[in-house]
Amino acid sequence: MNKLTKALLIIVTSFAFANYASAVSFSAGVAGNLQVYAGKGVEHNGGTTGNNLQEANGAFDSSHVAIFLEGDVTDMVTIGLEYAPEAIESPENINAQQTGATDANPSGGTVVTNKASVEYEDITTLYANIGLPVIEGSYLKVGYISMDVITTESLGTGGSYNDVDLDGILVGAGYKRMGDNGMFVGVEFTIADLDDVEATNTTDSNKKVKVKDIYGATASLRIGKTF
Repeated sequence: MNKLTKALLIIVTSFAFANYASAVSFSAGVAGNLQVYAGKGVEHNGGTTGNNLQEANGAFDSSHVAIFLEGDVTDMVTIGLEYAPEAIESPENINAQQTGATDANPSGGTVVTNKASVEYEDITTLYANIGLPVIEGSYLKVGYISMDVITTESLGTGGSYNDVDLDGILVGAGYKRMGDNGMFVGVEFTIADLDDVEATNTTDSNKKVKVKDIYGATASLRIGKTF
């Protein structure tokens, strides 16, 4: 996530917190998140032959710890900012590809091995929780999520791929139970719909990797204190 987006998230959240500081409570805590991400990858290795275009569906699960700050805007609306200080690593993907193929000889060339993995860093979420009057402590959640995607690769086809930003929206629901001295525990489940991203090979602009139809599901256990 670029510095401008980070700054905007901090400014918006800080302004809202300060604006209601005299009338509302604030909370801070940690969240343990279990996640599953899925998407479709499309890789184009240059040239015009169909052998240079590969598609595959993929999914992986992960877990990470995040910290969050929240402030009550009204009795029914809370805004918050969550940040994950640790990166999420994807499994390494290994595949064999044919190089040197042409339209006249699509099966020509040699077979090389490509290895690639990514790290998702600076995962930041700006969100609002909207209370449900039916069950005390329950709420709906909507938010904006952003992260840096750092690529690590060893490509037999040559070159490397640039890092990209990944953004999207999330929706979900949760429940928070208050305890003594302002302590609370809560659970959440959210679904994220992330934008398509495309990375270009640093030595050959005809080689591109695009990931689309990216979705994530997260179950979260949250512990904090209200001040």
